[in-house]
Formats: sequence, structure tokens, C-alpha cells
Amino acid sequence: IVGTALIVWVLVGAWQSTFNPWGQDQANHLAKLANVVQEAPGAYPETDTEHISLMPKEAAAFKADNALSQVSGKNTNLSTLYSAGSPNKQSINKHLYWVFPLKLGGTNAAKRVKYIVPGYIVVDAEDPEAAPKLKLGYKMRYTPGARADHSIRRLMYAKYPEYVLDDLTLEINDDWQPYFTAALSKPAYSFGPTIPDAMIVVDPQTGKITKYKLGHAPGWVDRVYSASDAKQLLNWWGEWGAGEKDAPWKNGILAKEGAANRYKVSGDPVLVYTKDKGGSHPEWQMLMTSYRTDNSATYVALFDARVARVRLYRVPNLHIEKAAQAAFDSASWAKNKFQSTEPALHKIYGVTGYINTNDGEAAENQSLQGVGLVAADNTQGADVNAGTDQADVFLSYQEWLSSSRGSGSPGADSKTVTIEATVEHVSSVVRNGNTGFYLILKEAPNQVFLGQVDRDTVELPFVVVGDKVRITYND
Repeated sequence: IVGTALIVWVLVGAWQSTFNPWGQDQANHLAKLANVVQEAPGAYPETDTEHISLMPKEAAAFKADNALSQVSGKNTNLSTLYSAGSPNKQSINKHLYWVFPLKLGGTNAAKRVKYIVPGYIVVDAEDPEAAPKLKLGYKMRYTPGARADHSIRRLMYAKYPEYVLDDLTLEINDDWQPYFTAALSKPAYSFGPTIPDAMIVVDPQTGKITKYKLGHAPGWVDRVYSASDAKQLLNWWGEWGAGEKDAPWKNGILAKEGAANRYKVSGDPVLVYTKDKGGSHPEWQMLMTSYRTDNSATYVALFDARVARVRLYRVPNLHIEKAAQAAFDSASWAKNKFQSTEPALHKIYGVTGYINTNDGEAAENQSLQGVGLVAADNTQGADVNAGTDQADVFLSYQEWLSSSRGSGSPGADSKTVTIEATVEHVSSVVRNGNTGFYLILKEAPNQVFLGQVDRDTVELPFVVVGDKVRITYND
């Protein structure tokens, strides 16, 4: 009985050490592993609309499988030797792609190709209409899942046995050369979950391994901290560092039920580009809710996955992903036609809102795409702007913002601009039963203005090329 009690005590103690800090010092240590900087209220940056992921993972996989099965010429039998593996989303030349490794087939197929993998598949994550690309011409001798002497994990473990290898990823550099990257991780403290301590880049063609200190990874590497790492570190900050300096401790353990002002990550991290980052690398975006409620988000976090630097923003009246998902699912356009994927938060036209991409439910329509937008502070199914044409949906959303939020600026960062110029082109279009007029001005040839007739614009239907006009719009 004594022996059994001792074993139970040791197991309980180990479990507590693994998942909870033992005292204030360890809690402070965990909270500071992510460098969190709280930004000014309302300062959340605009999304770079040139780099929005609109291709769901399932539809990308459908395209990748087709690309492999439709190869012709000398590579016709590739689909009998390899299959498309699990993809990851990454930036290549400042553009988002789904990258699919080629997996070796069964033992006979692997022996036939001498365990060599000739390439990978890329599917454009930003442009649903783009054709997938099968990148060949490589000789990757070390890959995941290969036998021992060709196993990339065995190669890495042999050189760094003192580390935990985390987030092994096929990552493509800006010259389209394939590499495998991984974090070399160690426990956050004596026991417990591991966090990156360094990172490595492996050339699968030669087996060369290069180790880098944190913060010194090559410029083309998107991430050292995986989505799960980012979520773990931000949860530690939210639990141990976001609230009171000295939490209520009892016998060295935090009494969580009595702690106020503590936060947790809602949903899963999403890769996003923002304009203020210049398109250099995407960041993990996460919403944080209070421990006391999960109906609305308190913060939006942008986590730099290369250096664990976090920008934290307060966004008022921010509904969480579940509310947006419910709105998309209830929209009449989506019912019985498309299957919604997880919505992603973006700031467009000065307003934070959710973008949702959709797959066709029928097997033959899995590549069919739909796009939906809804404001993050007004997640009602009736206010979802959706369709199969991206440009049309974004225009419809912009019109909805202008009409639903009055004649003032649509968002906190928008400003009212007045321009006087000469009409160079004019045309009309009927959308949703309403007639709108497109104008291109001689002095602003790169902008297209859309207006509808109301009491302030009764002359609009009579405008012709050469007329002088004064236009006030929200920028």
C-alpha cells in the first residue's frame, strides 16, 4: 500500500510539474516566453488584400491529387509510385501556397525508385483559379516515412539526440528549392511541454544539416514556432502574465478559479498578411477570450513565428469564430450548396470582418469555391456577402459597409476624401436589383468609383464622358 501511494504521489507530482508552474517564478518565466507588446486601441493593421488565403485545405488536396494523376509523358506512372502527403501553408516569394510533399508508395514501389522522391506539389492558396504545379527534377534521398537509412528523422536524431524534434516541415525557399525545417525543442522548465531552443534546415538531397540560433533563421523560413507552439505560448501569457502581478497561490499552486483578468486562445491560429509588415512573412493570428466568457474576443494577437514576438490589439465588439461560422452556415446562399470552412479574421476597408471559403459538398464539386464576408461585430446570416466571384463579393461587401454604417467612414481607420476631376469613362451595372454607376476619372486613372442614385446623387444617371464632377468617398 505504501509503495502504491508513493507511485501515485510521484505521478501526481509529475503531472502537476508538467502542466502547471510551481510558484510565481516559474509562472513568470512561462508568461515571458512570448514577447507580448500591447498596441494602441484601434490600431489593428489592415490585411493585405493581395495576399488572402482563399483556397481551403480540402479543395487544395483535391487539386493536388488531380495534378499527380494527370501527369503525362515520361512521368505518367508517378501516381502509382507516390501520393500527395499532408500539406502545409507557406509563403514563397511573398505569395501563399499549399505545399504537398510526395509520399513514397508501398515497399515495392519505394524499392523501385530506390527511395528517391523527385519533387513536390504546390497549390496556389490565394488564387482558386490557378492550376496546381508539380515541381520535379529533384532527388530527395531523405524524407519522412522512408526506411531507416533514408529516414530524415533518423538523420536528424543522430546529430541532435539531446533535443525533441518538433514541426518537421517541407519548406520551399524563394528559388523553389526544397528543404526540411524543424525546431530543436527542450522542456519549458524542468518538466513539461517543449518549446523551440534552436532550429535546423536540412537539405533532403544531400543530407546536410545546418543549425541556427533563434532569431537567425534564413530569410525565406516562415516559421520556427508551429501553430501549436504559438497557441501554447500565448495561453501561458494569458493564464500567468496577462492579469494580476501576483496571482492567488496556495501550497505553490495557482488557485485558477479565483484568478481574474486571464485569457485563453479561441480556435486555432491562422496565417495572415498585414500591410504594415510589407508582405515579408505571414503571422499566426489568434483571438483571445476571457476565462469568464467565450462569446466575444478581448484581444487579437499577431504572433511572429520566427521570433515569438506578439503584437496584441484590443478590437471592440469582436465576435469569435463560432459566431461567424454560424452566420456563414445560416446564409441562404450557402445552404445545400457549399460546406463552410473555418472563418479567418481580416481588417478590410477599415473594418474587421471574417472571410470564409467554401467547398462544394459533392465529390465532383470539391474544387468549386465560394467566398463569404461578414463584419466581425455584426455576425448575422442575413448580412453575409457571398458568391463565387471574389471581386464581386468584395465589392458587394464594400457597398454593404457604406450603406449599413451611414455616409461616414466605414471603419475606424478610414477617412473621407473629396476629389474634383474629369470623367473619362462611365458605365452602369445592375446588382441585386439596384443600378450602380462606375466612373473612371482622368486625374485618377487607377481608381474605379461606384455610386448609386439617392437624394444626393440624382444627377448621376446623366453623367457623360468629359463632365467635371466632384466625388466624396471613404478611403
